[in-house]
Amino acid sequence: MSAFAERRTQDVQKLHALAAGSGDRVRILKTAGAPVSSIEIELLYRTAGGQNYPREHQESTICKIVLPARYPFVEPSVEIKTPIFHPNVWASGKVCLGVKWLPTQGLDLLVNRLIQIIIFDETILNERSPAN
Repeated sequence: MSAFAERRTQDVQKLHALAAGSGDRVRILKTAGAPVSSIEIELLYRTAGGQNYPREHQESTICKIVLPARYPFVEPSVEIKTPIFHPNVWASGKVCLGVKWLPTQGLDLLVNRLIQIIIFDETILNERSPAN
């Protein structure tokens, strides 16, 4: 197994551990590729489905993480499949992660960042995001 494939395997294992410890709030719906090249997850956290948040909200967000061929040296891309209203998410669903990607970061940290994004964590909310 190549070092790239081994890293992906370890990251997916960490993602399963995150899901197992999340109280069923993080679910891995499917993975694709050998080695894994995409992962679809469901995050069960309240977020804005539209402009009438918090009066109107949604409880579940489905995200797709795509790992480029040179992952972890190249940042994964994240698309939110469930419509969401957020300044760091383009209308297409592409997420503006807003920080420089480091190869030492794993998918578990990426998913934790996604959770912070969808719950409007003020410590990372960027109203000047290009996606806004």
